[in-house]
Amino acid sequence: MHSICPVSLRTPNIIVAIFQLLLFSTLFLSSLPYWSPANVQAVGSPDFSIALSPSFAVYPQDMSQLSSSIILTSENGFNGVIDLNFYWYNGSSDIFISLVNPYLNSGRSVTETVKIFSPPLPSTGCCGILGVTGSSSSLSHSANLTIAVPSGPDFALSSDLPSITLAPGAHGQSSVTVTSIDSVGGRVFFPPATLQNSRFSGGWSFYLDEVWLVPGSRGSVMFQVYAAVDALPGSYVFKITGSSFSHSHSINLTVNVSPIVSGDFELTINPETLVMHPNTSINATMSLRGFDGFSGSVYLSAIEVSQCCPLPTTGDPFAPRAFARPSQIMLGINGFDNSNLTIETPNLPLHGNYTIEVFAQSGSIIHAFNLTVTVPPVQKLFTIESDPISIIAISGNSASSTLVIRSIYDYAGTVNLSTTVSSPGSIQARVGSEVVKLQPQVQNQYLIGSLAIANLTISSSSSTPSGTYTITVRGTAGAYMYTDHVIVKLVSSGPSAQPSTSTSSSTRSNIFSLPITVFYGTIAALVISVAVAVSLLVWSSRGKKDSVDPSMTTI
Repeated sequence: MHSICPVSLRTPNIIVAIFQLLLFSTLFLSSLPYWSPANVQAVGSPDFSIALSPSFAVYPQDMSQLSSSIILTSENGFNGVIDLNFYWYNGSSDIFISLVNPYLNSGRSVTETVKIFSPPLPSTGCCGILGVTGSSSSLSHSANLTIAVPSGPDFALSSDLPSITLAPGAHGQSSVTVTSIDSVGGRVFFPPATLQNSRFSGGWSFYLDEVWLVPGSRGSVMFQVYAAVDALPGSYVFKITGSSFSHSHSINLTVNVSPIVSGDFELTINPETLVMHPNTSINATMSLRGFDGFSGSVYLSAIEVSQCCPLPTTGDPFAPRAFARPSQIMLGINGFDNSNLTIETPNLPLHGNYTIEVFAQSGSIIHAFNLTVTVPPVQKLFTIESDPISIIAISGNSASSTLVIRSIYDYAGTVNLSTTVSSPGSIQARVGSEVVKLQPQVQNQYLIGSLAIANLTISSSSSTPSGTYTITVRGTAGAYMYTDHVIVKLVSSGPSAQPSTSTSSSTRSNIFSLPITVFYGTIAALVISVAVAVSLLVWSSRGKKDSVDPSMTTI
């Protein structure tokens, strides 16, 4: 018979076993090297990086070229050829780079320069974006160069009419004005306008498609449109764009095709001819009168036409400008109304005959009227002023006056100065600077006239007789001449010219120069004063004699 003895597991034995296990693991593991993820260094594949310096640039105001450095850097032992490619994500411009496939050595960097020759955008805005991609086998990295086009000289567009209304089979037109901003100058051209909405049955074009601006000026072109006889009534929107070297602007002009208008109207202008000087403004009256039952809106516009060239030219910056105010008149049935035509001449010393063409349009009805403006030649480009204008001088001595020469009409150039005396051989007049230069200045973006200073010296000999002399100062600039006058009163340098220091002679002169009644009155006053003094002296002597002491006797 076998007996089974049960094993008793007591709690203290379990604790001891756990302690022995921990001690064993500590001793065993402590002999192994320490492991941590931070100690594991992964070795990457060879690669490279690409960067642009600068990565953002503002295009220069003077429109010179812009450049940026392309920096290629080797990573993880990369070496090899990198092919460079360029893409314009926004804008466009010609670029140049000397090497498009540079070789990059291990652990080194290489730099290439990309040059941009013109603004990437035709108008002010942000921004042109040039993308640069470097590729080598399966590796490819990119960087971008952002180019902002700065604000600066610009121009603005405006339409003289908010819309053009015409009937099928009729012609219409509106003047588009270009205004210089920030002293911009040069050519602004107009490509064909584009229709923005539904199909238009007819044609459109510009009567002269460019304007030449000078700083601070404005010019205009005429947009003309024709509605075919089968044109459907409705509104048609045309986009008109003007472009210069660095800017482009657009406006929308609406053409309304309406049913045929009955009746007619006439246009007259008073006066029909004008004579104007530079830098002046005159208003003429435009009169509209309807007949045969006419009623409706009449649109007025004006454009200057110069005959300076083989073909008529509009937008001449040196010619007068004309504006209709208001430019739209509503006539009742056979009605009558007026509008002002304002004509302005530029502040320039130019002259000639000019024609202002005025157009009045209502639907298919259009009338034109020519106004002639004559600008006569200017008589002077400068003025001369002397300060002072009158001088008192002593013979044998010298005196001076300051001459101020001011430009007119922004004249820039030289002025020759000379002098003449009313009595030759008497006194001498000499100008310190016989040639002075006038150069207009720019102030607050506007041209202003300049001035020059010259000194006028007057001299004479001690024997020159006293008197009044006139000095004529003459300034000439080409065919233009201006004169000014200086009055010189010459006093002799002899004794009679100096105030006397002798008291007696001065007193005698003062006494005998008195009126006769005052003279004798003075003598009488002196006589009476002497008589009173003698009487008082006698009276005083008698009083002393009468007051002698009576006790005193003579022995």
